[in-house]
Formats: sequence, C-alpha cells, structure tokens
Amino acid sequence: MRRPRPAFRRITAVVGCAAMLLAGCGGGQPASGGRVSGVEKTTLSVAVLPLVDDAPLYVGLAAGVFTDLGLDVRPTVVKTGSEAVKLIAEGKVDVAVSSNTTIIMAASEATPVRIVAEASLASHRSVDVLVRPDSGIESVRDLPGKRFAVGNLTCTCLLAVRARIRNLGVDPATVTFVAVPQKEMPEALRTRRVDAVVTYEPWVTVAQTQFGARELFDPVSGPTAGLPLHSYIVNAAFARAN
Repeated sequence: MRRPRPAFRRITAVVGCAAMLLAGCGGGQPASGGRVSGVEKTTLSVAVLPLVDDAPLYVGLAAGVFTDLGLDVRPTVVKTGSEAVKLIAEGKVDVAVSSNTTIIMAASEATPVRIVAEASLASHRSVDVLVRPDSGIESVRDLPGKRFAVGNLTCTCLLAVRARIRNLGVDPATVTFVAVPQKEMPEALRTRRVDAVVTYEPWVTVAQTQFGARELFDPVSGPTAGLPLHSYIVNAAFARAN
C-alpha cells in the first residue's frame, strides 16, 4: 500500500524566489503600492523542471507576488537540469533551476553560471526510488546488474543514490545508471526499459497510481538527509549587468 507522502513545506520559498529575482534586477526601493522602482529588467524568463520542487514559483505567480513587485515572470518547462544550464550559458533564459551537482560540474568546465538562491533541500520521501511491483527486486542487494534511471548523469540524485546504496552494502559500480528525463520515468519503468528509477513528485504518484510502482528505499535519508538538491542560477554576464 502506498504510504501517504508528507506535505511539502516549500511555499515560503516563494518569498525567497521573489527576493532572488529582485536581487537579479537591481536595487530599487519600493514605490507606492509595494512595487519596486528602478528595476533594470522587468520581464524574466525562467527555465524550470517538471517537478513539485518548482511549485512555489507557480504559487507566487498565482498569488501575484511577482506582479506586485513589478516583475513579469515567464516560466518555461525543460526536460533536464543539463538543458536548463545550457539555456543559461547561451543566454536564452534569464534564470533557471538545476541540480546542484550539474551546476557545479558545469562551472568547473568554465560554463558562465552563478548560483543566486537555493531552490530545494532533500526532505524525507521528497525523492523516491521505485521499482515495478513484479520486478523481483526486494532490497538494495538485488540491484547489481540492474538498469537504474536517473534524471541525468550529473544530477544530485545520482550522488545521493550512489552514496545510499554504498551505505547499504552494495557497490554502485555494479549498477548501470542511465539518463532518463523525469517526465519519462513512469513509462520507462512500466515498459521495462529500466529496472528502477529515482524520481520526484508528481512522477512518484503517477507511477504508483498507474501501475502500482513500489518504493524500494528513500535515497535522501540517513547520511544524505537534508542534501541540497536544486538551485536558481543566472548567467555570469547577466549577474554583472543587473
């Protein structure tokens, strides 16, 4: 039976996100009605992932948080954090959300990115490792030789999964990790393209309700609890100019 998932407590991140966007647009003082004067750039394109982690941005849009501050925020959904980083590097979006390890690895290769705000921290069952109900995989010790889907091969979840299965007695080198966009995780698992996936909401619920996917373990518990997962980034030139 599917256990109830904890309520997500990231709504307060809306305020932080708004502050981040304003920080990237200049230091004007609030004008009448709560608006900010002297904003250098009022229309901002934001690359987001199809995950519940980005829900606060949409809550902020629905609540008029950005409009009240003089900002026109336009989200664009991308498939992977690597795609988001690429769009930032090419100057095709103003702000993006990506996995922290993807960002750090890109920066190490001289990609002009700057982290401007935290987007999400791992909390209990905010990320899940799922298998098919008939997979025969009953524990981490059944993973050697299996195909395991991760969002991309530089994502923070891969780091968490490798650390967690090592702590549970399995050599990560015996597992084949493959890149699958988060939106495709349920179908990849259902059609046996992979034997296990690590994914977020809403795809956990999709997989569980559509074909009874079963949780194998929580990758962000124990030593990986509270792991910083995603951050908001901008292009270094954008940061200097604004």
